[in-house]
Amino acid sequence: MDPQSEMVASADTASATAPSLASLYADIYYDTATGTVRVRYRVRNASATRGLAVFDRGVYGDWSGVAYAPGPVGTATLQLDGVDAVLLHAPSAPGSPDDLRATPLAIEVAPGGELESMYLHRIDRNAEIRRLRWCVAVAPLEPDHFRNPQRSSNGTIWMASAEAVRAQTRLCSDWYTIERADKTD
Repeated sequence: MDPQSEMVASADTASATAPSLASLYADIYYDTATGTVRVRYRVRNASATRGLAVFDRGVYGDWSGVAYAPGPVGTATLQLDGVDAVLLHAPSAPGSPDDLRATPLAIEVAPGGELESMYLHRIDRNAEIRRLRWCVAVAPLEPDHFRNPQRSSNGTIWMASAEAVRAQTRLCSDWYTIERADKTD
């Protein structure tokens, strides 16, 4: 990324909705020239006894095919509200338990452990976005709510049930203000 067009935001952000589950630290880099957002993050499992599921791996249908190889961070959803934008990694419940393509995937974070990862997202650089944040869903790793663990180089990836999706809470970074040299008020 071009250093002159890159903007950075950092935040040590504990979830207001789930302080007992996890905490989030996120660095957001935005390149105004290309519209590329890079999010580096750490999710810390605050429990000493229970695993944590982090829903940043997308859905099964995104990774299935001839060779199912889960592991990388999935695509975030971009939610626009006026000049505010939220990049969101959060699942919705599959319509049917038999529809594997819509099954959410989550990576396991051991009790007291940390997940460190990053991903890139491209936003239309002509979009009138002034503030940006990233949110990720987490849930307790309840054995009855997850199935089919798959080991990957990134950790153990689980398929989540509708019950796991209902148990999710969201961790969000602070708002990042985008100051654009190419736009004037």
